Amino acid sequence: MEAIIQPHTVSRLKKLKWQSPQKLKSMHTGVRKSSQIGQSQEFSDYRTYEAGDDVRQIDWNVYARTEKLYIKRFLEERELTLTIILDQSKSMSVFENKWLKAKQIAGAISVLSLHAGDRVSVQLGTEQSKAMFFKKGSYHVPRFLMELQTLAPVQDSLLFSEYLQAMVIPQTDVTIVITDGLEQPEEIEKSLKRLQLGHSQLYYIQVLEPEELSPDYTGDWKLVDIEDLSVVEVSMQNRVLKEYEHRLHEHLKSIQLICQRKGIHYTLISANSSIEEIIFQQLKQTGWIY
Repeated sequence: MEAIIQPHTVSRLKKLKWQSPQKLKSMHTGVRKSSQIGQSQEFSDYRTYEAGDDVRQIDWNVYARTEKLYIKRFLEERELTLTIILDQSKSMSVFENKWLKAKQIAGAISVLSLHAGDRVSVQLGTEQSKAMFFKKGSYHVPRFLMELQTLAPVQDSLLFSEYLQAMVIPQTDVTIVITDGLEQPEEIEKSLKRLQLGHSQLYYIQVLEPEELSPDYTGDWKLVDIEDLSVVEVSMQNRVLKEYEHRLHEHLKSIQLICQRKGIHYTLISANSSIEEIIFQQLKQTGWIY
């Protein structure tokens, strides 16, 4: 079985980091610079010396120039916690490549974060699933990628947005949702509002197959909704295809506006793109990783 992410790509991912929020929540020591003042070696600023301050932090060079006592302040080094929520619902299985791409994106972000010293949690968006992964350290990468390799969508009574609305909000600095976003915008908005209760920096990655973005079907078709099994018979004429593309455009626009209004980072990814193009071009250009 071919590796879900090739070894040469994993080596390139080691050099990247996910952009961290200005203020990190974790109290655990890490390698990320927090806005909190602490004891790292990275200088922040000065403040006036007060009784009880550590006299070892007094800058005597400044005192020689000003005859006033100032102490140096340094940035605290904290651990970044990153949570990926992967849509595992049935709609992700309609196109095998879409599901593979969603898993590759989750895997690539996890790999670069683990190598950066971040704590990574991967949760599966179904009522049947618990956290798939909650680890820190690059030595967890091989086992995680193997588990991700065999992961399949599941049949579930809940829609992905319903799962998000019901889930326990994780305490995390960054939350990344990976989904096809093919649900009602109103339900998606409710789910994102729910996630924002955790006060994390939220990212919404929508993955769609080229056939979903611009279908080229012709003739008479019987369409089955994979989620609720409802059936619609249609004749795929140019008028119908244009109407579909118009409605999809409006749907995508609605999700983008929801994210924009709520301060959520958003990007649309074609499942036809390679994982290298997605990570090293598209996501780097958004400024999400560096």
